[in-house]
Amino acid sequence: MKRKAFTLLELLVVMGIMGMMAVMSVGGYRAMRRGMQEKAVMTNVNQFIRAAYQRAQIDRQPVAVYFWNETLRVSSDDAGNVDVVVGKAVAVRRSGRISGVQGVYLIDEFGDLRFSRLISEDDEEDVNEASKSGGGMYLYRLNGDEGNVRESRSRISETTTAKPFTGEPLLAWSGNGTQENAALKSVEIEAFAYEVLDGSQGKWSAGDAYGFEFADITLPHGYLFGQKYSRSLSKPIDGETMIRFNPAGEGGSSGAGGDRITIYSFAAGSGGGITTKQVGTSTSPKERQGS
Repeated sequence: MKRKAFTLLELLVVMGIMGMMAVMSVGGYRAMRRGMQEKAVMTNVNQFIRAAYQRAQIDRQPVAVYFWNETLRVSSDDAGNVDVVVGKAVAVRRSGRISGVQGVYLIDEFGDLRFSRLISEDDEEDVNEASKSGGGMYLYRLNGDEGNVRESRSRISETTTAKPFTGEPLLAWSGNGTQENAALKSVEIEAFAYEVLDGSQGKWSAGDAYGFEFADITLPHGYLFGQKYSRSLSKPIDGETMIRFNPAGEGGSSGAGGDRITIYSFAAGSGGGITTKQVGTSTSPKERQGS
């Protein structure tokens, strides 16, 4: 009886088909994984923006959310130190107003020297972990015209101090207490003060509203807030935009893009270069969210 076997051509055809199936499977898996990652990124960003909006409504204090792309130098086992661009964002809640500037000190005559009056217990750990980098923490100016995070924040000492401060003159009465004997009198008080560590005290003035960040988010490597970015460490913050949420009754949101932000990712461009492609646009936190 003659035994049947596969010919060499048949084996090559079968191996070719198996190879094509393997390539299609790997490509499909990568596409599925990419889609799941993009969905997770958009979900996290939507939750972050929604939490900032809700915080403004609950605390009845303005909240500003800054978005930017930052160049970081990280260590790699294969390539040594490499520069990567990541999207970052912080949510900042207004805490008080500056009464005056004395040298490197920003003074709030109505502030309490205990941080617990300005930063809630829930926020204190987040503020310390999110802001501290190279010593100190960030204080943000929140006047509504701050523009970008680079011009709006100052690095301050982690501890506060008491400084003598002469505020607005008060109406003092003398003699028999009649209006004719009333006079304006300046009174020196012991006031709450922040020490500026980075030399940026010159951009602050009396009346400026300030606040601390209470939450932050960093996108996975390869995802950006907007399309503007720089790979130079000398320009670590680029492409800033801002969303402002005000409490109910004080107007709506403002800032570039209204209350939405667009997410991009790096992609292969023509000629082997790198370009960006749009991943999605966040949903409005004011709209009813589906289950």
